[in-house]
Amino acid sequence: MSKEFFNAMRLNFKNTMNIESDESGGYLIPKDIQTKVRTFKENNVALENLVTVIPVSTQSGSIARRKKTARISFNKATEGSRIQDIPTPQFARVDYDIEKYTGILKVSNELLEDSDESLERVLIDWLGNDSIATRNKLIFDVLNSKDKTPLTSAADIKNIINENLKPVFKRNAIIVTNQDGYKWLDNLSDSNGRGFIEIDPVTSESKLFNKYTIKEFDNDDLPNDTSGNIPFIIGDLKESCILFDREQMTIRESTISGEDFFMDISAFKVRERECVRLWDEEAFIYGQVTL
Repeated sequence: MSKEFFNAMRLNFKNTMNIESDESGGYLIPKDIQTKVRTFKENNVALENLVTVIPVSTQSGSIARRKKTARISFNKATEGSRIQDIPTPQFARVDYDIEKYTGILKVSNELLEDSDESLERVLIDWLGNDSIATRNKLIFDVLNSKDKTPLTSAADIKNIINENLKPVFKRNAIIVTNQDGYKWLDNLSDSNGRGFIEIDPVTSESKLFNKYTIKEFDNDDLPNDTSGNIPFIIGDLKESCILFDREQMTIRESTISGEDFFMDISAFKVRERECVRLWDEEAFIYGQVTL
């Protein structure tokens, strides 16, 4: 299918017979390419990899989900006695309403005439990076809706983990910050001049603070607020919010005009569909450092 798809791109999807389309008139990007885009994102720093992702097949709907803290104990039973009813587990419903997000890919006509492999590399790199940026912003906007906790020292972060996070969320807790936040944390030291950041002895790649993994994001993907406050999102992000993924990425030709025409460039419009919803705000603390 990929060969037919790339041939269709070279023809700007004119007279296309074998490429599937959606209700909006876009052409579905083949499954194998979408799989490679997902792999690309899994191998890069992306908030999508840290939260819960639920594939959906409808434009809107709701799911029932039980929070980690909604635990109910069993009743004691004696020999021959009737087993008592226990309360029904408390499930909450999360509504979703999928929205479309679009971008424009411009490629030289020389690239279109190149091999399928070259065109595929460019497409995967572009789709992967722009999808990461889109979903990072959607997730960050949802997390950013929570009240902020001021941080001034390494001790404040430790106190958040030890006092504010429930034990059920500590096991999978991580620390998410940006370049400024990592620099600030890396410059802190104890009374003996020793830094607080350590190398994970298991992976030798991850960095740890107080045995919790640090995920550092680019300032462009996880920006400081307008007052310059640095974000520190601490907790179990899998339980914090849900990304509903329509898993339907489409592409179609875009109108060429102006300089693009004279520069011999072709443009394509890509759409992906998703939405993000807050799930359990108790699962994380949103801290801020003011420099």
